Amino acid sequence: MIGTRGKSQPSIARGWDVTGVLLAVLLSIYGVALTSGLVHTGHPHGYIGAAFGVLAMTLPVAWARRYPGVAATCLCAAAPINVAAFGSLVRCGATLPAVFYVAFCAGIPRSNWKTTLAGCLLFGSLASQAISDPKLGLATLPVFTLLAAGFLGCGRLVGQRMESVAILGLRNAELIEQRERSIALSLAIEREHVAMQLDQSLRIYLEDIVSSSKIGRESLSAITSDRDQGEAIARMAFADIEDKGRRALSEIRTMFTNLRRSRRDESTLVE
Repeated sequence: MIGTRGKSQPSIARGWDVTGVLLAVLLSIYGVALTSGLVHTGHPHGYIGAAFGVLAMTLPVAWARRYPGVAATCLCAAAPINVAAFGSLVRCGATLPAVFYVAFCAGIPRSNWKTTLAGCLLFGSLASQAISDPKLGLATLPVFTLLAAGFLGCGRLVGQRMESVAILGLRNAELIEQRERSIALSLAIEREHVAMQLDQSLRIYLEDIVSSSKIGRESLSAITSDRDQGEAIARMAFADIEDKGRRALSEIRTMFTNLRRSRRDESTLVE
């Protein structure tokens, strides 16, 4: 159980990383198409420089899951640089989704100051785009700011959920470990009890067997004086020895059978 849960966490992280890379590629392709004129927007388009420049506003999505603060810094810096270098172009179709995705990733870490800093950086990117993008304008800034804040809040909820799941998994692992220790302790106690019981039973049976053997030996020596009585006593003594030996062997077998059954039951509980 623990091993399965431990493997599922890295697989989720890898899937998230792949999703971020794919999203970065798609947004980059669309951003290049917008700025180069492959997609007609009714507004001026840039040249090859602008097509490459827009990548700085979309590619940071690829590492936003691992380094949301770095991605937010890249988006905040890339927006005014693109405006200064290539002028007002339509980029919002590719760059706004990038801002929202980075905002979602920035809300996941349980650090208030990091989340706040990332939010301020992303607001800077939105402000630069609202001022420079021909399809936006300052009137759209409050709306997109609220949307970014919503994605940031969703990321925070997901982060809290992930933290709760991690804590529950850790507690479950501790409970399983404590249970295994309890079972190991109970097995040790059971073995000690069986050993003591076996020692006590064998001591009693062996003392009885020794006593019966002594009686049989003495009765054999008495055969010379009273043959019939001596033989009868000897037969009874040896019969008693045989009976006690069988009972001792049967009790030992019963103890080991019960011990094996107990260990099988405890192994089933562990699984």
